[in-house]
Amino acid sequence: MISIFILVLNLRDLFLVKPYRDGGPAINAWDIKGLKSAIQINGTINHPGDKDGGWTIEVAFPWDVLKECAHKDAPPNAGDKWRVNFSRVEWKIETKNGKYQKVINPQTGKPYPEDNWVWSPQGLINMHYPEMWGFVQFSDKVVGTGNEQFTYPAEENAKWALRQIYYEEKKYFDVNKKYTTDLIELGLLNLKVDGYSSPIIQTTSNLYEAVIESVDGKTNWFISQDGKTWKN
Repeated sequence: MISIFILVLNLRDLFLVKPYRDGGPAINAWDIKGLKSAIQINGTINHPGDKDGGWTIEVAFPWDVLKECAHKDAPPNAGDKWRVNFSRVEWKIETKNGKYQKVINPQTGKPYPEDNWVWSPQGLINMHYPEMWGFVQFSDKVVGTGNEQFTYPAEENAKWALRQIYYEEKKYFDVNKKYTTDLIELGLLNLKVDGYSSPIIQTTSNLYEAVIESVDGKTNWFISQDGKTWKN
């Protein structure tokens, strides 16, 4: 799964071929050519003594640039679903001498970690878990002309089961310096998904691949130690 992060205020494009947890390097040289952004501020910046009305940020992405990393049709078709999330990073602050400053944690002597306001709950304070992002379902209806029913992708249940293997294999490797083919050792004895057989894991000395097969034999979903999922 590809991760793209845009820091709007600085217009910094950050491209990750895989999350940091899986060794994904930050490709800072990547550029979304044609990206458009706008900021509207109803108030003043960095003046603690007044009351502000609010602010808005708008971003427009060119489909041609996203096509190279989406591995899907771009522009998308009606009914297509993409994983997306948005985050507003915020620190604990206080006012001293008429200026904002970050609140210092007395136990560490450093500012408290940032909080993230997100569009879709992550379940943990880490935006670099793209499998936790929400779904955007595209439509060919004009806004305001009708309702669109969201349908949850059935294959996500199979992919989530594989994610459980991925999470537990990482913890297992940290302790044992190897992967295991045994679901019991991973604490996943009852890992079952309707319409799919029990997962099977194959390992080498430092790699693994897990597969979950549909009972009709039409679709197999896979995951490996780098966290990527795919089907055949």
